[in-house]
Amino acid sequence: MLRRMTPTQLPSAFQQGHRRLDALLLDHQEALIALDLATARRALAAYRAELEVHMAVEEDVVIPAFEALGVEIRGGGAHYYLLEHRKLDDLLRGVEEGLEELARRAPSRPRDVLPLLKRELSLEHVMEHHETREDYALYPTLDERLDDAARAELVRRMDEREAAARDGRDSFTPRRPRP
Repeated sequence: MLRRMTPTQLPSAFQQGHRRLDALLLDHQEALIALDLATARRALAAYRAELEVHMAVEEDVVIPAFEALGVEIRGGGAHYYLLEHRKLDDLLRGVEEGLEELARRAPSRPRDVLPLLKRELSLEHVMEHHETREDYALYPTLDERLDDAARAELVRRMDEREAAARDGRDSFTPRRPRP
């Protein structure tokens, strides 16, 4: 949750969310290598849930606030974040399908999971790129351009949206960027 964050720490707040995502994907991959598919499924489901919370906050609160600033940043425009969210969702869906295919084949050796782990590299790469764009453009720009009161309001709205997403009070589907 973002409640403990001071208004001038926008970038670091979501970096914590990124670390949670990294840890969940690693848990999933370690379970795959151990051929513990039940644990791999649970970790991947937790990863999806965390990613959807993260995307919901960004798409419903953060990106609109960024767009409202009217700032043009090369390679950091709002539509890039939406495109990356769509790509992350598509890649994750592919990993989930790959895990189900793997489970049907009942792997007996760690090498049996290597094709899925290789498939996950694309997900990791896009996530890394997305995090870098957020860390160097989105959150620093908001932090820089918003006054203390606006930052505090943004944090409040982010926290409210995160709570709603975690409580299951709404569903989330990544939106398509405008062309």
